[in-house]
Amino acid sequence: MLIKDARWQQEADIVVVGYGGAGAVAAITAHDQGAQVLIVEKQPQDSHHTNTEMSGGGFISVNDPDKAVRYVESFYRVDRDLYWTGPDVIRVWAEYVAQNRQWVESLGGKIRFFHSGGEQPGPGSECIDLYFYRGWGWGMAKFLKQQVAQRGIPVMYSSPARKLLTNLNCEVVGLRV
Repeated sequence: MLIKDARWQQEADIVVVGYGGAGAVAAITAHDQGAQVLIVEKQPQDSHHTNTEMSGGGFISVNDPDKAVRYVESFYRVDRDLYWTGPDVIRVWAEYVAQNRQWVESLGGKIRFFHSGGEQPGPGSECIDLYFYRGWGWGMAKFLKQQVAQRGIPVMYSSPARKLLTNLNCEVVGLRV
């Protein structure tokens, strides 16, 4: 929807759509980088249940980003220089996922190492490390919610995202909830 002039009900530098594990991590990271953050969540607060809560609380962290790139490229290569996901995107993924363990621990998260090795065998699979949050998915979700609350990041519950709002230059300037 095109917006020329608007009065906003709320304003933020970053609006995170969805308050599950990924949304919480995005909000925490943006906040810690100095952004004013708002989370919008379609579920009501009193019955808010995330996929993270229902999961095992596992996540991966790579111990060698270069090996991770080679490993993942082997899955996404269609032909010699043709990929389903481009090598640049795979490189960025590998560099950031290598920080997962350290990021959780730096916030005081309690994790345990499970095993090394990717799901699929192949060169570089040994660079994939699997960790589990103590308390499983419920524990991880509780930890992330505590981190959001400690930072005072506001959450708008019962607020499903309806439409991105753009200006005349087709830049996203808002969200209708």
